[in-house]
Amino acid sequence: MKPPRPIFLSKKPFTIKCPACSMTFNIADYSASSGHERAGEVDRAYEMHFKEVHSKEDASQAAMRIVREATEQD
Repeated sequence: MKPPRPIFLSKKPFTIKCPACSMTFNIADYSASSGHERAGEVDRAYEMHFKEVHSKEDASQAAMRIVREATEQD
């Protein structure tokens, strides 16, 4: 299963977040020599994160978790 598209947060610095848990991925955190290679590292890190953390829950479980997280009181 291919993970859903991440949520785009900013262009400079290039930052995305996981739509399931809001974990962010910032290009500045990666060390490849070119911006294109670092963008690839960001994409791979997001895909790995999604597969390892979220691939085991089905769609209804994900929806319930997202609603629960959004309505939790601190």
